[in-house]
Amino acid sequence: MAADGTDPTWPEVKDAYWRNHAALRKQLRESSAITDPADYVPDPDFWAWEYVRELCGSGDRAALDRLVDLADSASDDEQLDYLGAGPIEDFVNGYGRLLIDDIEDAAGRSPSFLRALQGMYPTEIPESVRVRMLPLVPASARENRVREKLGLAPL
Repeated sequence: MAADGTDPTWPEVKDAYWRNHAALRKQLRESSAITDPADYVPDPDFWAWEYVRELCGSGDRAALDRLVDLADSASDDEQLDYLGAGPIEDFVNGYGRLLIDDIEDAAGRSPSFLRALQGMYPTEIPESVRVRMLPLVPASARENRVREKLGLAPL
């Protein structure tokens, strides 16, 4: 639900989601300038982040379609990494076993969604899903070092 209490349209959610991301980036750059917690101003677009998080919790095909659309609306790789390491990773982690065919199909249709998938932290993804996703998101040396520490075989 939007900050004003109304039900937003999907285009409004997308716009607010990316404005919230921009505000977060700015806040992180300027965080050392805030010395008094009373000076912190909450972002009025945070509701869009919550909306997308709840959407991902539904675990249905419509949520995947919205994530693809959100990826397609991203303006740069930083936004795609943010989307991949957040909602997309959560969605794949929670529902990848059920929707892996759909996820693979979406990655084949949308270069932006594929790029966002590459922003995930793959060690968080269930092993059976991760192995299946290797053609889309190849294992990195970093991932294999983490896997080794966890007692898992390299990919």
